[in-house]
Amino acid sequence: MHMTYTQTSLPKSQIQFTVTVPADTIRSHYQQSVKDAVANFAMDGFRTGHVPEAMVIQKIGTLRLWTDALEHALSEIYIQIISETKVNAIGKPEIAITKIADQSDAELTITTAVLPTITLPDYKKVAKSSYSEKIDNEISAAELDAKILEIRRLRHQSESVKPDTDTESPTDATETPESELPELTDEYASGFGAGISSVIELRDKLRHTMHHDKIHKNEDYLRAKLMTELVKATPVELPEVIVQFEIDKMISQFEHDMTMSGVTLEQYLEYANKTIADMRAELVEPATERALTQMILDHIAEAESIKPDTVAVQSEMDKMNAHYANTPDYNQATAQSYVEQILGNQAVFSWLESAAGYTAHDHDAMSTK
Repeated sequence: MHMTYTQTSLPKSQIQFTVTVPADTIRSHYQQSVKDAVANFAMDGFRTGHVPEAMVIQKIGTLRLWTDALEHALSEIYIQIISETKVNAIGKPEIAITKIADQSDAELTITTAVLPTITLPDYKKVAKSSYSEKIDNEISAAELDAKILEIRRLRHQSESVKPDTDTESPTDATETPESELPELTDEYASGFGAGISSVIELRDKLRHTMHHDKIHKNEDYLRAKLMTELVKATPVELPEVIVQFEIDKMISQFEHDMTMSGVTLEQYLEYANKTIADMRAELVEPATERALTQMILDHIAEAESIKPDTVAVQSEMDKMNAHYANTPDYNQATAQSYVEQILGNQAVFSWLESAAGYTAHDHDAMSTK
């Protein structure tokens, strides 16, 4: 197909093509335009689709048919331009006819979002800087004492519920003075779970659990800090279609979580006194950061040939397939893409941690202690 066009870059990773479409190109689709018009034309005295062609053309007008012929050609025009320019177009393009006259060349603009070009920063350097922060994973005596006091209060509250009722003691567990709690003896400590027969064992078990949780929390903190720094060091404007797609995913997940709690999205919005438009507006910033974060991780994975462990992927898929076997809308291909992305991201983080000289903890080994 012969045509001419120019290409202009727009903000937010968009490209606009200004296209001149020759009359001959439009004319090649004209007869199909006429055929479609005849097939759908209704007129008194005739059955739909049986009005003579000349009468249909007279009623509709040749300019309308010429415009329809151009619209017939738009798909081919767009595909040819994208093929020739090799731009990574995403989403649905916006097409506007800016000039048209019967039996003449036409002009139009095509605006489309494209995958943004990302120039990765020195991610090894950023990782080293992020992981240079000294993190204390130890549990102090004060932290342990506070936790023991907390669980003693919770147990006291639970044991204060009157028989055959759901009414609890009026005293808030968090406010119960320690002096009113049962004495922390070995016998009392044994009531906190299997494998605990003394205060010493309670403290040891609790310290290990708290230590494990603190390591997890601090590792999450360091990874979040790393991604914040990588996002700051990767200036790029994401196209609106990517941001809106991420917002769609976030709302879908939120709605699922609400449903599991017995609350619909509509009920939540009514309770929060906001509209879905308000919610989408609030999610623009976090959705933009999430989308850019995933793109950065994908680019690092590609640059360093990092892939998720196939055995781990299959193990997770076996669990998901078994869990959702009887769920009608479960899509195995979608689930696998999700698992591969999650485990792929973890593999990238592990690689960055190793590049930064950070020693990650073996949580599986810790959990057996």
